[in-house]
Amino acid sequence: MTALGGSYPGHPMLLGIPVTVATAMLLGTVIATIRLSTGSVWAAVAAHPRRAGGI
Repeated sequence: MTALGGSYPGHPMLLGIPVTVATAMLLGTVIATIRLSTGSVWAAVAAHPRRAGGI
């Protein structure tokens, strides 16, 4: 869905892919920092973003 521009409707597909990768890298760094600083996986789980309708 992301590769087809689904995450950023109304924007060019060539913009959506790099923005998605950059966002994932940023959030991954934040979640990894939370995991390492707390020593608990549950803090990172709580910080993980969820999509509407996801589990």
